[in-house]
Amino acid sequence: MSEAENTDFTQLSDEAIHDVIARAQSELDSRHQARLAQVQDKIKGLAESIGMTPEEVVLKMPRSHRAKAGNKKEVHFRNPENHAETWTGRGKRPNWLVRALSTGAELDSFRLQ
Repeated sequence: MSEAENTDFTQLSDEAIHDVIARAQSELDSRHQARLAQVQDKIKGLAESIGMTPEEVVLKMPRSHRAKAGNKKEVHFRNPENHAETWTGRGKRPNWLVRALSTGAELDSFRLQ
């Protein structure tokens, strides 16, 4: 039995349960970010091994491998600090872009070529 299975949640207050959920979600997010960083490093290494950047590799992929037509809008902007953060150019600007623009960055510097 795992620790979670041994925990009697009925004895916890709502606040305590919310705290457990928040801490568990934070841990899951941390683990996901760590795995993502490992994958990004591998992808970067593979791309560099053929003299390309990961972005160049993606752009060379057939469109069907980049995004399913109709399911996703095409990405036009990417956060260079975190490639998982993108924006299609439609709707509200994401927080990462708003922060960057507020520090003097130019919108075109985030545009994919």
